[in-house]
Amino acid sequence: MHRLEAFFLSDCVVKVARDCTLLLVQCGRSHREALDRRDRMVQAVMGIDGSIGHVASMDLGEALDIEGVKAVIAALGVGIYLEAEPAGFDLSRLRYGHIAIEVEDSPLGREVEGQVLELFDTLFRPIRESGLLSSSLVGS
Repeated sequence: MHRLEAFFLSDCVVKVARDCTLLLVQCGRSHREALDRRDRMVQAVMGIDGSIGHVASMDLGEALDIEGVKAVIAALGVGIYLEAEPAGFDLSRLRYGHIAIEVEDSPLGREVEGQVLELFDTLFRPIRESGLLSSSLVGS
Protein backbone atom coordinates (compact mmCIF):
# COMPACT_ATOMS: atom_id res chain seq x y z
CA MET A 1 0.00 0.00 0.00
CA HIS A 2 1.35 3.42 -0.96
CA ARG A 3 1.02 6.63 1.00
CA LEU A 4 -0.56 9.09 -1.43
CA GLU A 5 -0.52 12.26 0.62
CA ALA A 6 0.92 15.37 -0.96
CA PHE A 7 4.55 15.96 -0.02
CA PHE A 8 5.11 12.52 1.52
CA LEU A 9 8.46 11.23 0.25
CA SER A 10 8.69 7.60 -0.85
CA ASP A 11 12.47 7.53 -0.95
CA CYS A 12 14.72 5.27 -2.98
CA VAL A 13 17.04 2.63 -1.53
CA VAL A 14 20.30 3.77 -3.12
CA LYS A 15 21.87 6.78 -1.40
CA VAL A 16 24.40 7.76 -4.09
CA ALA A 17 22.98 11.04 -5.41
CA ARG A 18 24.28 10.79 -8.98
CA ASP A 19 22.41 7.48 -9.39
CA CYS A 20 19.07 8.68 -8.03
CA THR A 21 16.12 10.66 -9.34
CA LEU A 22 13.45 12.48 -7.38
CA LEU A 23 10.10 12.41 -9.18
CA LEU A 24 7.85 15.28 -8.10
CA VAL A 25 4.51 13.98 -9.35
CA GLN A 26 1.12 15.66 -9.29
CA CYS A 27 -1.17 14.00 -6.75
CA GLY A 28 -3.86 11.78 -8.19
CA ARG A 29 -3.68 9.05 -10.79
CA SER A 30 -0.21 10.11 -11.98
CA HIS A 31 1.12 9.87 -8.42
CA ARG A 32 -0.27 6.34 -7.95
CA GLU A 33 1.12 5.27 -11.33
CA ALA A 34 4.55 6.73 -10.56
CA LEU A 35 4.70 4.82 -7.29
CA ASP A 36 3.74 1.59 -9.10
CA ARG A 37 6.16 1.98 -12.03
CA ARG A 38 9.21 3.46 -10.30
CA ASP A 39 12.47 1.62 -9.82
CA ARG A 40 12.47 1.68 -6.03
CA MET A 41 16.23 1.28 -5.96
CA VAL A 42 16.98 4.61 -7.66
CA GLN A 43 13.73 6.59 -7.95
CA ALA A 44 12.13 8.52 -5.10
CA VAL A 45 8.58 9.84 -5.50
CA MET A 46 6.92 12.80 -3.82
CA GLY A 47 3.36 13.82 -4.58
CA ILE A 48 2.83 17.52 -5.24
CA ASP A 49 -0.24 19.70 -5.43
CA GLY A 50 -1.18 23.34 -5.85
CA SER A 51 -0.75 24.22 -2.18
CA ILE A 52 2.80 25.54 -2.72
CA GLY A 53 1.43 28.76 -4.12
CA HIS A 54 3.40 31.43 -5.91
CA VAL A 55 6.45 31.75 -3.65
CA ALA A 56 8.09 34.48 -5.74
CA SER A 57 5.41 36.92 -4.59
CA MET A 58 5.68 35.92 -0.89
CA ASP A 59 8.08 37.06 1.74
CA LEU A 60 10.54 34.36 2.78
CA GLY A 61 8.90 33.66 6.13
CA GLU A 62 5.51 33.15 4.50
CA ALA A 63 6.99 30.76 1.91
CA LEU A 64 8.84 28.77 4.58
CA ASP A 65 5.59 28.29 6.54
CA ILE A 66 4.08 26.24 3.69
CA GLU A 67 4.24 22.51 4.44
CA GLY A 68 4.98 21.59 0.82
CA VAL A 69 7.89 24.02 0.64
CA LYS A 70 9.34 22.59 3.87
CA ALA A 71 8.96 19.04 2.52
CA VAL A 72 10.80 19.86 -0.71
CA ILE A 73 13.59 21.61 1.22
CA ALA A 74 14.00 18.55 3.43
CA ALA A 75 13.92 16.12 0.49
CA LEU A 76 16.57 17.98 -1.48
CA GLY A 77 18.94 18.43 1.46
CA VAL A 78 20.71 21.53 0.08
CA GLY A 79 19.14 24.37 2.07
CA ILE A 80 17.72 27.36 0.25
CA TYR A 81 19.42 29.77 -2.11
CA LEU A 82 19.30 33.44 -1.19
CA GLU A 83 21.16 36.05 -3.23
CA ALA A 84 22.18 37.84 -0.03
CA GLU A 85 23.43 34.63 1.62
CA PRO A 86 24.43 32.08 -1.04
CA ALA A 87 26.55 30.19 1.52
CA GLY A 88 23.33 28.76 2.99
CA PHE A 89 22.91 26.65 -0.15
CA ASP A 90 25.19 23.68 -0.83
CA LEU A 91 24.58 21.97 -4.18
CA SER A 92 27.09 19.25 -3.26
CA ARG A 93 24.61 18.01 -0.62
CA LEU A 94 21.82 17.43 -3.16
CA ARG A 95 20.38 14.00 -2.45
CA TYR A 96 19.44 13.28 -6.08
CA GLY A 97 21.31 13.53 -9.36
CA HIS A 98 18.15 14.58 -11.18
CA ILE A 99 14.76 16.02 -10.26
CA ALA A 100 11.85 15.42 -12.62
CA ILE A 101 8.51 17.21 -12.33
CA GLU A 102 5.61 15.21 -13.78
CA VAL A 103 2.17 16.80 -13.96
CA GLU A 104 -0.98 16.00 -15.87
CA ASP A 105 -1.57 17.76 -19.17
CA SER A 106 -4.46 19.81 -17.82
CA PRO A 107 -5.01 23.37 -16.61
CA LEU A 108 -4.51 22.23 -13.00
CA GLY A 109 -1.39 20.26 -13.94
CA ARG A 110 0.12 23.26 -15.69
CA GLU A 111 -0.68 25.44 -12.64
CA VAL A 112 1.05 22.95 -10.31
CA GLU A 113 4.02 22.78 -12.69
CA GLY A 114 4.25 26.57 -12.73
CA GLN A 115 4.23 26.72 -8.93
CA VAL A 116 6.97 24.09 -8.61
CA LEU A 117 9.14 25.73 -11.29
CA GLU A 118 8.68 29.07 -9.51
CA LEU A 119 9.71 27.40 -6.24
CA PHE A 120 12.93 26.18 -7.85
CA ASP A 121 13.59 29.56 -9.47
CA THR A 122 13.08 31.30 -6.12
CA LEU A 123 14.70 29.01 -3.55
CA PHE A 124 16.77 26.47 -5.53
CA ARG A 125 17.97 28.41 -8.57
CA PRO A 126 21.39 26.66 -8.78
CA ILE A 127 19.62 23.32 -9.25
CA ARG A 128 17.69 24.65 -12.22
CA GLU A 129 20.75 26.44 -13.65
CA SER A 130 22.79 23.24 -13.36
CA GLY A 131 20.37 21.37 -15.63
CA LEU A 132 19.37 18.96 -12.89
CA LEU A 133 15.66 19.77 -13.16
CA SER A 134 13.27 18.68 -15.89
CA SER A 135 9.54 18.94 -16.32
CA SER A 136 7.05 16.99 -18.37
CA LEU A 137 3.33 16.76 -18.95
CA VAL A 138 1.76 13.30 -18.81
CA GLY A 139 -1.55 12.19 -20.31
CA SER A 140 -4.62 13.36 -18.45
